[in-house]
Amino acid sequence: MELRHLRTFRTVATLMSFNKASKVLNYAQSSISVQIQALERDLDNRLFDRRGKKLFLTDAGRELLVYCDRLLALADEARERVTAQGVRQGTLNVRVPESLGLMLLPGLLGRFRQSFPDIRLALHACSAESLPRDLFEGVYDLAFLLAESVDAAVLQVERLGCMEIVPVAAPGHTLTDTGRIPLAMLAAQPLLLGTSDCSYRKSFERLLAGEGLTPASLTEVAGMELLKRLVAEGAGYTMLPWPMAREEMQAGRMVVVDCPEARLEVAVLMITHRDKWHCAVLRAFMDMARQEATRIGLL
Repeated sequence: MELRHLRTFRTVATLMSFNKASKVLNYAQSSISVQIQALERDLDNRLFDRRGKKLFLTDAGRELLVYCDRLLALADEARERVTAQGVRQGTLNVRVPESLGLMLLPGLLGRFRQSFPDIRLALHACSAESLPRDLFEGVYDLAFLLAESVDAAVLQVERLGCMEIVPVAAPGHTLTDTGRIPLAMLAAQPLLLGTSDCSYRKSFERLLAGEGLTPASLTEVAGMELLKRLVAEGAGYTMLPWPMAREEMQAGRMVVVDCPEARLEVAVLMITHRDKWHCAVLRAFMDMARQEATRIGLL
């Protein structure tokens, strides 16, 4: 069995599509088919069945998939230990909510650059969607989320702390001039939310829905700095992590809305795929993230 055939098999088995696998792996679809056929000949067994347009793993395919993850993880580990390429070069892909990144990364990046000057670090906007698959396929090596929990058995989730999410608006806004307000009054005002911090956004939307409420109007904003600017100019209210809200208050740009029902507490989660090998660079980055989370005082 060739490792590249096993990688191709794992990708097809994960996506259940030869066409999608060809796009992810940048192979022609015919090459995907040839590799799977070669693996089936090696094993003298069929790995996939087709039923109409749908693809299914056979019993042999399901069993191979369990061993495939272990074999490829071991191969990655061996390659790193023998060649040390994981330390000298490459790219580390990290998915992080913009609001958390603004707090966690400034102190972390300088130390990381000193230790690994030749590693290219790629930071991507947060999304909980497709996270297990993206980590499994290596689209991302590491992810952070601000969420209550992540429900996926294939993920390795570490809690770095927790953070309070609070409603904020501009000084002089209706919401900040009337003292303590009920959740229904908050929901009746224009709401601005970032598209890049989807995890705690969903928590807030569930909170409103649980009380039978929906925002009177919702504006989605791509970019935390633009979002804060719009709120500071009175365009509506938003939800911010407490450390960021405190910074805006100290600058006189925002006020925390006195609505205890709207406050959320979410966990700061650091996530990898359970079956993926953690190279030396990734392990070092995770250690630095733990230290930085402690330094900035996550609860």
